[in-house]
Amino acid sequence: MLGPSSVYSQGIVSARSRRIRYVAAVVLAAVILMGAYGTLRLMPQVRNTSRNFSAIQRHDATGIAPPHPSTSDLTERTHLVKVVRFEILFAYAYWTVWTLLVLTLILLAWIDLREVSRAYLMQRKRLYTDALKPSGTQGSIAESSSEATIEQPSTAVHQELPGKPD
Repeated sequence: MLGPSSVYSQGIVSARSRRIRYVAAVVLAAVILMGAYGTLRLMPQVRNTSRNFSAIQRHDATGIAPPHPSTSDLTERTHLVKVVRFEILFAYAYWTVWTLLVLTLILLAWIDLREVSRAYLMQRKRLYTDALKPSGTQGSIAESSSEATIEQPSTAVHQELPGKPD
């Protein structure tokens, strides 16, 4: 069993990495919810409004009656033009925000990867430093590799082999 001073007792996922993952989870939830709303609710509404607008334009160009006779009024037509412009502008802005959130999610994943790689490298350095220390002077994992020092053995006892003269 590994003791508390083992390199493996601390996880590779640091507090900073956990914080990054929490923010990434919130952004991922926002991306999923925005994508679902945009696909299922926003875009059908924009398509429906633009179909009505194109029907009015066809009526103006060909003289065929529009599907809704009340749209022939000039004020209602200008209002419909404004509504179509607003909905299209809103859809572009909505998907722009969604794209920025996706890019933010990719950036957070890259930052988390760097943080995990850095923590892994630090743990590996500590493991190598502890392996190079003499057997009685193993340091704790809590000290950082920059603070860790390799202690030299004090005085080595020189023993002569039996049966060999000096």
